[in-house]
Amino acid sequence: MTDNELIHKILAGNIDDYALLIDRHQHKLQSALAFYCQSTNDVQHYLHESFVMAYTKLSQFNQEYSFYPWLKKISLNLLRGDIRKNKSLSERAVKYMEMQLNADDEHAQEDDKLTALQGCINELETGQQQLLKNRYWQKESIDTLASKLDRKPSALKMQVMRIRESLKKCIKLKMELENAGV
Repeated sequence: MTDNELIHKILAGNIDDYALLIDRHQHKLQSALAFYCQSTNDVQHYLHESFVMAYTKLSQFNQEYSFYPWLKKISLNLLRGDIRKNKSLSERAVKYMEMQLNADDEHAQEDDKLTALQGCINELETGQQQLLKNRYWQKESIDTLASKLDRKPSALKMQVMRIRESLKKCIKLKMELENAGV
């Protein structure tokens, strides 16, 4: 059963299924938190708080995206908020931690972009998907593709450009929806 299927069941009232979601992601999240926390107590605290917050906001989760990056973002935001409040850390330590958290946000955002790209590609017509596959995955030149498809290279270039533009718009929309959901 996928995360999204579990989430659908949880939102429908089967709250016991949330334990399955926790079991599925707790070790990965625990490892991520261990990188930032100084003690296992802190790791356990943020792990618990993250799952509680994720549960309370589960209805806001956009199921077009993966659950784990959303959960990790919640964790890092909780951690970031506490770091800013914690006066016992030196300014240098706080800045370093924030730099690390921001770097992780950038990586998570790249993961989100790749997920959005895959979703957008899946929404394309089959012929457009095949054209992108031949051009970018199989690295066929425009001239070779034009010859195969019995089309002019300039027309094919224009089509590829339009597909790329539609993908950019689609990714931007999906990312905006993702950011609004957190």
